[in-house]
Amino acid sequence: MRKPIRTLLLSVCIYVFVSAVAYAQELPFQHFPRALGGQVGRVAGIGLSYQHWDGSWGYQVAAGGLYHPLTGDGQDLYIYNALV
Repeated sequence: MRKPIRTLLLSVCIYVFVSAVAYAQELPFQHFPRALGGQVGRVAGIGLSYQHWDGSWGYQVAAGGLYHPLTGDGQDLYIYNALV
């Protein structure tokens, strides 16, 4: 009984958010063509991102790192990435 209610509630929420964006007078990337962001967390690690929109085309550059002090074999582990 709970699964159909959850599915219906999720569907209504998605519909409300999508319709709000579809009928918006001005989209967020038109008002803010550039954005700088960052994240810090256990799963995501530490990183920065930059977005730039030119009309309906845009790009994002992201870079970050993840550090685990001790892994299973006793070695330190540092993982990094850069996305374009």
